[in-house]
Amino acid sequence: MSHAWPVHVFACASALACAACQDLSRFTTRDGEAYCGSVTLAREFREGIGAHVDMRVTLDATTLDIGVDPPGHITTFEVTDGSTQPKRLFDEAALRPIAPLANDVLSELQFGAGRVRNVLFAVSPTDTAEESMLAVLSLRSDETIEVRLVRPGRTTGTTSAPETQQPVYGLFTLSKQQGLCGF
Repeated sequence: MSHAWPVHVFACASALACAACQDLSRFTTRDGEAYCGSVTLAREFREGIGAHVDMRVTLDATTLDIGVDPPGHITTFEVTDGSTQPKRLFDEAALRPIAPLANDVLSELQFGAGRVRNVLFAVSPTDTAEESMLAVLSLRSDETIEVRLVRPGRTTGTTSAPETQQPVYGLFTLSKQQGLCGF
């Protein structure tokens, strides 16, 4: 009986510590803030995305588990050589929750040290002819976020698919900043 009290106190303290670990509110962007960054230049982490693409993400991390409304938005901006107009693959595209994931172990996706939480979303490009993509959002312990954009693409035999259906993979590392990332 004398050992029950310290164990109970320890259990309560552990539960409170775990609850604090899961407080994701520090990842929420406030008015006038956004996560900003660029696509990883390494070719092995980039396909179907130019080398000069920047990304902006706004996020309400406190709603990640609710799964009804989009918890954030993605905007991209591709710097061009001046002979063409800048391209926006995404323009305030909603991070759309995928409802069945809440009931699947895939919602507990864990990979690599330093990632506090990983969440999968659907996201639609600005051009409605483009196929939607999967966005993997990783909240990192160093207060940055990663966004991986994935589209498997289509091929028909040896013929390439139209550009709007080609494979896409891009890894973006973003940090929270004041302003709208310059675009």
